[in-house]
Amino acid sequence: MPFQHDIDPLMFQLGDLHIYWYSFFLALGVLLCYFRLRIVATDLRLPRNLPESLMIHAIVGMFVGARLGHAFFYNPLFFSEHPLQLFMLWQPGLSSHGAAGGVLVSVYLWSRVHRQPFYPRCGMLSLGLPLILVGARIGNFFNSEAVGRATAGEWGVVFLRLGESFPRHPLQLYESLAALAIFLLLNSLHRRRPDITASALPLFLFGLLYFSTRFLLEYWQPAAATDPTAALTMGQLLSLPPLLAALLYFAWRVRPSDRR
Repeated sequence: MPFQHDIDPLMFQLGDLHIYWYSFFLALGVLLCYFRLRIVATDLRLPRNLPESLMIHAIVGMFVGARLGHAFFYNPLFFSEHPLQLFMLWQPGLSSHGAAGGVLVSVYLWSRVHRQPFYPRCGMLSLGLPLILVGARIGNFFNSEAVGRATAGEWGVVFLRLGESFPRHPLQLYESLAALAIFLLLNSLHRRRPDITASALPLFLFGLLYFSTRFLLEYWQPAAATDPTAALTMGQLLSLPPLLAALLYFAWRVRPSDRR
């Protein structure tokens, strides 16, 4: 029996102030990520103010990269004709691949200014960032956006606010569960081997797990069903470079030592 989705995207309203479910869950993910970073920083005996500084730069980079990524990769014609729309962050349009690039650039700049090691700090962020992905995808579900393709059976989610009467895959929830699993795996590894967080391993493991999962889940995107002639979707094409980088890193790690 399909779930009839008719959730109002608006969480509540106070006068002219509108609070949406997406904003709530995204903010909750950011807050939980910050708390997780504080615990990890304590585990690694890092300066107490480091998580705040790192988190602020990462979040700014995330939003800037997400907006630019959506404009350049998914809707370049519209934004070339309406460039001011780039700054309207309350409008729909954020790219997770662009967000990942924005985080990397902002953390790199932050590491140069604060003389911190780049890869270990990215690895530290990787222990909390999946929580932001969880919140964002749950917010997408409440907003009836980023939906999956139609199901072949009498199950799934009927997004009534899209004017539909047929069930779809709740792709947002699939991605949310995948991000939660990545969070649990990375933090389990940190608990067993805290020293690993001081290396690049968590960053590349996050990249391997997230982008391989994202690549596979793209097959449940509506675009994969409506354009069967396309070999890969845009999301899959954008997942290939970080996925390849992660595979090369692990191939380098397991390379046989030089024999003399």
